[in-house]
Amino acid sequence: MNTSKINNTSKINNTSKINNTSKINNTSKINNSNFIINLDREKSIVSIDVQNFEYKEDAFDEFLVLFESTWFLIKKENLICHLCINLENCQGNYNFPLQVYIKLATCLSNLNEAFNSNCHGISILTNDAERWGVIYNIILKLWYPPIRRPMLLTDNIAEIKLFIKTNKLIKE
Repeated sequence: MNTSKINNTSKINNTSKINNTSKINNTSKINNSNFIINLDREKSIVSIDVQNFEYKEDAFDEFLVLFESTWFLIKKENLICHLCINLENCQGNYNFPLQVYIKLATCLSNLNEAFNSNCHGISILTNDAERWGVIYNIILKLWYPPIRRPMLLTDNIAEIKLFIKTNKLIKE
């Protein structure tokens, strides 16, 4: 199992791929055939729109590197953002190899500090909240930080809008 690509990202604090993305009206966007990561500085939202959920190791590793880079940039720029993940287009088999969970847990562990200081909360829009809740609980077996930001799994966009309005990280 090769997790070196993920383990090395936190050490180098690599934001070059994010810095080279298109910046239009305070927005940075990374497009890929599998996902879109959008950092909207004006709205203070990082949105991830998963386009294709067929697991391929290289594509997943690329996503994790870019996801980490996005949060390192947010921390560097001292922004505080909501993380909104759209999994509505994800259908099919969610039986991932164990290495997916290990890599994701490693990535989240690398981002603990950034989440605690720069993330209001995490909302996940999905048509299968119960199933993704089970997956989230598996991840928590590998990654259980002492402090976690609030999280919402839902199929209702109105719930997400309310969640964003009511969950704010206050800097001291």
